Formats: sequence, C-alpha cells, structure tokens
Amino acid sequence: MLHLAIGRSGFTWMIAEPPDNLWGIVDLAGGMQVRISPKVPCGYMLDVINYEWIHTRQYAKYGNRTIQAYGDGLEPVADCGSRLLGSTYTPYLGLRGSGCTEYERASARSLLGSTTGGKAPC
Repeated sequence: MLHLAIGRSGFTWMIAEPPDNLWGIVDLAGGMQVRISPKVPCGYMLDVINYEWIHTRQYAKYGNRTIQAYGDGLEPVADCGSRLLGSTYTPYLGLRGSGCTEYERASARSLLGSTTGGKAPC
C-alpha cells in the first residue's frame, strides 16, 4: 500500500545526503522534500522510508503546525506508525527503551487511516 501512496503525498522523494548523518529527513518547514541517505543499509531501507512517510502524513494533517502539534511525540509517533507498516527498526522507541504508548499508537493509526479509508492496516 505504501508504494501506491508515496507519490501522492505532494513531497518530492530523493536519494540525497540529509544533514547531521541522518538516514532520512522530511522538510517540515514547507519545502516538501524527503531525503533518504544513500548510506542506509539495504536491510533498513524500507523501515526508513516507512518512518519518513509517516512524517509526511503528520505534515498532511497539521501542516506548518506539525512540530507544535506533536511536541516531543513527533518522533515516537512516527516510529509507531512505521511499526504499524511492518518496520522492525524504530530507533526513537529503542532509545527510549519502550514500545508505543496508547496515545502514540492511536495517533499513528489515525495517520494511516487518513490514507486507507479509516482502516489502519494493522
């Protein structure tokens, strides 16, 4: 499903080096660009794409207010959404040492539901 929706987000996706040695980044300031590092190991590529795609869904929902809307929850919600899409690599949850909270899971499902007719795939 993600491969069908990725081009509909209004973002330009590219393989290009993000700043600060990141594996991926979404310009949430209105540039509408997603950059995925060419250094991402093949085994993690889909997880990184899933994660960044969730960020594009966050932006679709809140626009320029995305960072304010999520605060410290921005990254964990993206990890939770990525998990719902089947990713196993979720570094922000790993750093925290715990899984998704109910709030984070519900937030992620609502983002997925906005592209799946209200039905989260998981």
